[in-house]
Amino acid sequence: GIHSTAVVHASAKIDPSVWIGPFCLIEENVSIGKNTYLESHVTVEANAQIGTNCKIMSYNFIGSHTQIGHFCELKPHSTIASEGYGFATDQNGHHHRIPQRGIVVLEDYVSIGAQCTIDRATFEETRIGLGSKLDNMVHIAHNCKIGKHCLLSGGTGLAGSTIVGDYVVMGGQSAAAGHLTICDKAVFGGRSAITSNVEKPGAYNGQPLEPLKDNLKTQASLKKLTSTIRDVRKILKHLGLTSTSNEHEKDLS
Repeated sequence: GIHSTAVVHASAKIDPSVWIGPFCLIEENVSIGKNTYLESHVTVEANAQIGTNCKIMSYNFIGSHTQIGHFCELKPHSTIASEGYGFATDQNGHHHRIPQRGIVVLEDYVSIGAQCTIDRATFEETRIGLGSKLDNMVHIAHNCKIGKHCLLSGGTGLAGSTIVGDYVVMGGQSAAAGHLTICDKAVFGGRSAITSNVEKPGAYNGQPLEPLKDNLKTQASLKKLTSTIRDVRKILKHLGLTSTSNEHEKDLS
């Protein structure tokens, strides 16, 4: 049923089995499939499509022309199809918004965590592939495309036009620079910084990014770096040589 406080436009196509909770707003030409459940305070803008058996929790925003597949879940306070982050800077250094006219597509069985933001594309679409799962507070910028059955942990961020393959796993607070391509079956540890294309499947970690086996050695070496510099300073002093990094040595004293 439809709660008495919900506002539903007369042109919306709502299956009789749909539940629309208190204070929801359903704008014109929205389509919602059977057995879909909207909790309270959900906004669905004009021409959006929501498939069957979806669960949209409280305070979600679904922008115009968004396409949501079947069996999707949106946890509270997420924003789907907000305007993408695009500005042009003039000769005086002033920034002017570039209209974002694309859409967002969530394929079937996608799960979106709480407080996620998925930006609409500039011209075409931002897409989340079949069965992919986003943890809380994930940001997907405009024009990104995420493949099927990916896992993005909390705090992950993708800059604009990043393309992610299938079965990719990204640890918490991982980040990818814009206009990159990430191959299928790549796995990134928490806080990985992806600044160039990733072309080979496997496990990666670090800032800068490197294969996981190499990064474990790097981390082990870093623990010894300070003591190694002090030892080098002692050797230089014993040999009567002058270090070229005196200022850094003072910081280590």
